[in-house]
Amino acid sequence: MIRLANTAERAVGFFNDLITEFADFFCQPASSYCRLETADGDGILVTDNGSLVSLVELHGSLSLVGRAEFENNISSLERALASIVQRRGQHLQLVFHYDPLSALRQAMELMHPSAVTARNLGLHCEDLLRDWARALGAHTSVEKTWVIVWTLPSLLSPSESKRQQKAAAQRVMEGPPAKGGQAIGRVISALRDSHVAACKTVIDAFGQINCPAELVGAHDAVWWIRHLVDPEFTARGWRPLLPGDRLPLTLPDPTDEDDFSSLLYPSIKTQVWPRDAICSYRHVRIGQRVYSPVVLHLPPQTEKPFNALFRRLIDERIPWRVSFTLGGDGQLALKRMLAAILHFTSTQNKLFNRAVEALDELEVSGVPLCAMQANFVTWVTDAEGKGNADEQIQLLQSRTAILSNAIQAWGAADTREVVGDPLLGVAATLPGMTLAGPAPSAMGPFERILRLLPLARPASPWAMAEGSVLFRSQDGKLLPVGLLSSRQASWIELGFAPMGAGKSVLLNTLNLCRCLIPGQPRLPHICIIDVGPSSSGLITLLKDMLPADQKHLVAYHRLKMTKDYSINPFDTPLGCRRPLPSHESFLVNLLCLLCTPLDQDSPPDGVAGLAREAIREAYNDADEIHPKPYQQGLDPQVDALVESLRIELDEATSWWEIVDALFHANYHHEASRAQRFAVPILQDIIRAASNPTLSAPYTFRLPNNETVIAFVVRSLNEALNSYPILTAPTQFDIGGAQILSLDLDEVAKRGGPGGDRQTGLMYMLARHVGAGRFFLMPDDVKDMPNAYRAYHAERIDEIRGDLKYLGYDEVHRARGSSMVTKQFIAEMETAARESRKWNLGIGLWSQTIDDFPPIMVDLATSIYILGSGTAENAKKLQERFDFSDAARIELQHISKPSAAGASCLAVFRTDRGMCVQLLTNTLGVQARWAFSTTAEDRYVRDALYARLGSKRTLKLLSERYPNGVKAVLEQRKTAVEERGLGSDSQDFKKELIDDLLRLANESGQEGLAR
Repeated sequence: MIRLANTAERAVGFFNDLITEFADFFCQPASSYCRLETADGDGILVTDNGSLVSLVELHGSLSLVGRAEFENNISSLERALASIVQRRGQHLQLVFHYDPLSALRQAMELMHPSAVTARNLGLHCEDLLRDWARALGAHTSVEKTWVIVWTLPSLLSPSESKRQQKAAAQRVMEGPPAKGGQAIGRVISALRDSHVAACKTVIDAFGQINCPAELVGAHDAVWWIRHLVDPEFTARGWRPLLPGDRLPLTLPDPTDEDDFSSLLYPSIKTQVWPRDAICSYRHVRIGQRVYSPVVLHLPPQTEKPFNALFRRLIDERIPWRVSFTLGGDGQLALKRMLAAILHFTSTQNKLFNRAVEALDELEVSGVPLCAMQANFVTWVTDAEGKGNADEQIQLLQSRTAILSNAIQAWGAADTREVVGDPLLGVAATLPGMTLAGPAPSAMGPFERILRLLPLARPASPWAMAEGSVLFRSQDGKLLPVGLLSSRQASWIELGFAPMGAGKSVLLNTLNLCRCLIPGQPRLPHICIIDVGPSSSGLITLLKDMLPADQKHLVAYHRLKMTKDYSINPFDTPLGCRRPLPSHESFLVNLLCLLCTPLDQDSPPDGVAGLAREAIREAYNDADEIHPKPYQQGLDPQVDALVESLRIELDEATSWWEIVDALFHANYHHEASRAQRFAVPILQDIIRAASNPTLSAPYTFRLPNNETVIAFVVRSLNEALNSYPILTAPTQFDIGGAQILSLDLDEVAKRGGPGGDRQTGLMYMLARHVGAGRFFLMPDDVKDMPNAYRAYHAERIDEIRGDLKYLGYDEVHRARGSSMVTKQFIAEMETAARESRKWNLGIGLWSQTIDDFPPIMVDLATSIYILGSGTAENAKKLQERFDFSDAARIELQHISKPSAAGASCLAVFRTDRGMCVQLLTNTLGVQARWAFSTTAEDRYVRDALYARLGSKRTLKLLSERYPNGVKAVLEQRKTAVEERGLGSDSQDFKKELIDDLLRLANESGQEGLAR
């Protein structure tokens, strides 16, 4: 690649300087640097000479890019885009904008919809979200990349170009005089087809390398240009006036009867430059910012990709922007002519001629050539200068030096400051503002120039506004992820991680964000089936944040194998005398599990058939033949209501009659409580299975010489003795909880066939009691009693419209049960087909990928891998998911969670294709405290919750112990032991809690005093 620097260039530069001096002499306003005049349809802007301009937003790569992927991408883009940059009259401008100073504002804006949802739902979590946004702001930046397509009149033949421009000028002249209005007639329609085709080529070219790009609408394009010009003077809701918009009613200027500007669309130039610029010799002030432009004077002499420059600037946390302008030979033709005439005047010209000859040889051999200019700028804000102009300029000079040094280290490049006309240097870095710029041109093979461009930045399939969760890349780009998003065909989530990798914190983060998805009218329905208390922090947080009359909507229960926690799987929806078809299938599977020998994976032949017949017989008997009689004393709440309603009772009054009476009196909850005593229990199933009439077909003998009937009855009686939780009508009541966590740690046994069976049973029961309502469908109403159909239809419609999520954690505990595995697979298959219809997401989380059958992995649409452990496992995962080598290396080097966040390799299957990205979950200190599963942290946090509430507790802990209390407790213990003052019974956690309560009390009194 060569820089076009010689006597010829100096001659051309002389004319440029002369033009600049004239501009300075006549004091042109800043808006004069904007060539934009009007718009021509959505996505196309028009300049004052009829050129067409479109902004294409480049989101970045959906896959991790390593060396091999980078080389393939460069080759693909070279083939696709060479025709544009080599064509006379078409140019590409690529603008990369990086602003860490605005990261906090960006994070706050992106958190705002969730904060609004929280406020609408009654969740008081403003402090937590604000703290979270601050953490994201400290580790991220505002980052945008655009490819701007320019189509100039010179694309046409000289005669046609002249004719079209003359016609455009005539149209403008024939229009009403308007000094400050848009000249709509400037549009040269003959350029439109070529311009649209070029835009499509750009979008398709990046799409082919898994890098989504989309055309920016004209209104959004003008908004972004103005935002980059003067962000503090550009509101989020500001909208430019373009052809087709409704014009405000304004009065014409009475002092100028020949100016109709007030009746037409205002000039784009004045719209994007709301305030004029104040220029000095090297700097430009626009509003609250002072800019310093820098140009690439000598391009990199050795090939180094853009990321090499980017990495040098990340740690500096300075804002900067660069614009690469790519096109044909630019001024090369003129310089060739002048250099040929003046070749005898200097050695430099002779070297230039030789370089031109070398480029000609490359061009003849078929190598695409391209001219490039690169203009950079950095800036400071008034807030940083703290009102001191000298300090502000010193900071700006420091940043300019940092930027220049980074560019110079980028493959031995060289830079120059822009002096004399710094405003041109700033304008040249703005997308679509102007093709002119102070940077000298360089010429070289298009393939080498492509390597210098920001083409490998990470991206998410979701736009910022679509993100429910805000992750980031490790180098600070925000990567939003949508939960229950229309970008995915289904919502099936898989995750696995070794111990201590941050899985519980990630799960709690995802579930909190499900509660805060913008636009939700009610809390979602979430059922978490967990082994251990990892979700208790989230549940306690949500419960404490809700007002008193809504706290019942959130519940955490640690199940125990006692009658006090009895769950009757034979409970039916209110009023239903029979199980619905899906419920009946569940009950058959449950009984088959109880009747499966411990050394086998499935029950003997005939068990499933007998189980189904026994279930139907038991329900029929409890309804029509021997309805269970009402007995006082079983439920005092129901008894009191029966008495207050004066329901007539006699010896034959059944529980079903009580259910109907309470329902018709609109006491639905009490009716449900009464129904628990009306439906069959497991003992009724055993009696039904023993019925000679029913069991006649099942008298054949099994290999152990036992009849099927005897085997089923024996197995179910053994279950009654082994599982007290199955022996009585339901005592365990989730009430009206919509967000429910069921902790199976005490009932999900480890190891051995007996433990596997009990764990499988508890997973099935927890799913039934916690999420059975998720699977009700409108078609189920027809199988319900007439009197209850309207009630259930309304309830099903409401639940069906709400977002729902069923999450299973530690599923490796249940993999010993084939019945549970089949249930998982059946639910995932159903969700894959119908989750959109149900608004249902399903998640399964464990420790390794081997804990999931292959079909689960195939069905999953979101997969989170929080570490591979070893290089061998990373290689295995690469083969399973067809990762790139870059993804495998990143997976292999995922580090332990830190204050900066916990990383994971995420795989998303979306309508934009497969996305494989390294995500970092960066939380605020308050959220980290709320989700911590460290035993010491949980003990201290929960104790303070009970005394101070979540809001004061999290604020106190985040300020006092941002990294947790485990290390603090160990330090206290060590210090006391070294002094010989400790004792085995000394409770350091209690002492720490007392100290924190004292601090909270003192700070509260200080607040009252103030």
